[in-house]
Amino acid sequence: MKTITRAVMFVSALCISVLLSVPAHAEKVIDWQLENPFRLFKKPADTKLHHDIFKQLTAAERTSPILAAERKLALLSGGRGWADDVFNHTCYDQDKDRYTACPDYVLPKSHRIIAYLRDKESFWDIFTPEDKNAECSWTVVNRKGKAISEAAAPCNERVKLDIPYPAGARVSVKKSNGGRIKPVRVKIRDVLIVGLGDSFAAGEGNPDHPVTFDDTRSFNYGYVDIAATGKRETLDGYPAREGGWKKINTAKFKKERARWWDRECHRSLYSHQLRAALQLAVENPKRAITFVSFSCSGSEITEGILLSKPVRECTVGDNFLVKPQLSALSEELCKSVVKNAPMPAAVINRIPELRHLSENEMRITRCLTPNHKPALKRPVDLVFLSVGGNDVGFVSLVSDTMLSDNSIYRRLGSRLGSVYGVDEARKRLELVKGRYDGLRFALTALLGVKSGRRSNSHVIVTGYPNMGYDTDGVSACGGTKGMEVFPPFRLNAEKVASAESFTQELNKQLAKSAGRNWTYVDGYDDDFRTHGLCATNGNGLADNLSLPRFLNGKWTPYKPSHYAPYAPRQRWFRTPNDAFLTSNMHASAIANFGVNCSRVYTLPMQNLARRYWTPFQVFMSSTYGGAFHPTAEGQAAMADRVTAAARKILDGR
Repeated sequence: MKTITRAVMFVSALCISVLLSVPAHAEKVIDWQLENPFRLFKKPADTKLHHDIFKQLTAAERTSPILAAERKLALLSGGRGWADDVFNHTCYDQDKDRYTACPDYVLPKSHRIIAYLRDKESFWDIFTPEDKNAECSWTVVNRKGKAISEAAAPCNERVKLDIPYPAGARVSVKKSNGGRIKPVRVKIRDVLIVGLGDSFAAGEGNPDHPVTFDDTRSFNYGYVDIAATGKRETLDGYPAREGGWKKINTAKFKKERARWWDRECHRSLYSHQLRAALQLAVENPKRAITFVSFSCSGSEITEGILLSKPVRECTVGDNFLVKPQLSALSEELCKSVVKNAPMPAAVINRIPELRHLSENEMRITRCLTPNHKPALKRPVDLVFLSVGGNDVGFVSLVSDTMLSDNSIYRRLGSRLGSVYGVDEARKRLELVKGRYDGLRFALTALLGVKSGRRSNSHVIVTGYPNMGYDTDGVSACGGTKGMEVFPPFRLNAEKVASAESFTQELNKQLAKSAGRNWTYVDGYDDDFRTHGLCATNGNGLADNLSLPRFLNGKWTPYKPSHYAPYAPRQRWFRTPNDAFLTSNMHASAIANFGVNCSRVYTLPMQNLARRYWTPFQVFMSSTYGGAFHPTAEGQAAMADRVTAAARKILDGR
C-alpha cells in the first residue's frame, strides 16, 4: 500500500512540476489529424476503434500490431468479432457491387480534419486559464487566397475543417485574447490501394456476421454412407441456427444465415488486404487511405480477375456470374469506359489457353485510352494481390487429402475435374507463370499500374502459408480431428505433407513471377507452421477441435452457442467443423447447389443433389463455408507482413 501511495505522490508531483514549468503564455501551434483516415468506413468511430486499440499496444505488441489488435478486439466482442457492427456501414454498395455508397469515394473533393492548438514545446494540449476562456476563429484559405470556410470555438477545443483535395489549403487561427499563431499549410496524402485475388485475399471463412445457434434444438441431416468402412452413419443432433424455422430451405432459415461485406464473393472485413490498408490509416492519422477490393473466393487469374466467374453464394433471382475483377475496377477508376471490349491480343498471347475461348467469352470493360493510355480518375498507388492457388487446383488438392479412393464424393469430383493430387497440380505451375505474365501486362495496359524496382513497386504479391502442420510445426495433420462434421472426411497425413511441400514450390513460382518489379511477401509462412489446421494448445473451448452434437439428451462436448468464431486460438485455419459453426452455408435449391453456384450442372451432380439433398448440405456447409482458409488471426498475421512491405514502399516515395 505504501508503495502505491508513493507512486501516486510521485506522478502527482511530476504533473505539477510540468504544469508549473509551462510559461504563462506558452507559444501555441496548429496541429491536425484526419477525422477518418480509413475512408472505406462511413463512420469515423469505426476507424477510431482500431486507432485507439493501436495506441494501447505495447512496444512488443507493435512488432505485429494487427495480430495483437485482432486478439484484443476479439476479447472485447466476446469472440463474436468486431466487424458485425461495421460491414453494413461502408462505402461499398452491396446491391450495385460498386463503391458508390459515399459521394466521391474514389476521387474525393475534400477531406475533413480535426484541428487544434497545442503547446509547441511539449506537444501536449496545455492551456492557461486565459487560453481556456479565449475564443478562437479558424479560417481555411484555398490556393487562390480565398477564404472558403470559417469556424469558431473556445481555444481549448478542437474544430472540424474541410480541406480541398488534392490542392490542400492554408489554415489560420486568431485568438480573442491576442497572440500570434503561425498558419499551417495542410495538404492531404490520399493513397489508393486496390485488392485483387482469390479466397485468401477475400477473407473466406470469416463472415462479418457469423451464424448463431440455438441450444434448445438440434437438426438431423439424414445419413451418409462411409465408403472406407462400408457403414452408414446417421447425421443427427447437429447444431441448429437460431430462428423459428422448421425446414432448412425456408425464408426463416435463410434469414439467420451468415452475412458478408460482399456475399457473392464471400469478401470479408477480416481480409488481410483490408486489414493492411486499415493499419496504414490508423498508424498515421495524417494519411488518408482509399481502399477498393474486388477479391473473390474461387478466383483464378483467368476466371476471376480477367474473366467472369460463378458467384460464391447465390440466391434465387441473383446473377450467377461475378464481373471480372479488372472490369469492375475499371468501372470505378476510369473517367469513361468501353463495355464489351475485346481482350487485348497481347494478354491472349501470354495466356495460350485463352485462345480456346470465343471472342464473346472474353469481352471486358476497360478505360477509354486516348494517346494509348488509360484515362483514369487517379492513378493506383498500391495493388495487393493474392492469386495462383486456384490456378493450380487448391480445392482439388484439399479434396485429394481427405477423400478416400472409393468415396462417391471423390468419384464425382474426379469427373468434374475437382479432385487430383500433387503430380497433376505440379503440371500447372508453368500455367501460373504464363498467367502472371498476362496479368502483369493487363494491369499496365488497362489500368496504368506501373512496375518498378524496390520502392517504386506498385504491386505486392502474397504467397500461401503453411496449413497442414500440427502444434509441433513438423507433424502433418492426419485423421479426423476437426473434421467430424462430415464422416467421410479423413485427412491422409502423407498426402497432406506432400501438399505442403508442393505449396512451397508454388510460392517459389509466385516469387519468380513477382520478380524484381513487384514485391513478394511470405514472411508469415513460418509463423503458421505451429498454427496449422489441427494445432491446439489444449486450453479452453476455443481450442477444442470437436463438433458439438446433441446425443443422449445433452450437448457434447459443449453447447453450440458457446462456440466463439473469433476467439483467439492456436489454429489459424478453419477446420470443416469451424466452417459449419461459423458460416453454416446451405443451398436453398438445386438451381444454386454445387460448385460455386454454377449454372452448368452435370447429370450426376443433379442426381446426387436430389438423392442426398439434406446430407449434402453438411458437405457444403463444412467446405464452401471457408474450411482450409485462414481465421481472422491468420489473416491478421498475413496483414502485418503486407503492411510492413507497403509501409516501406510508401515511405520510399
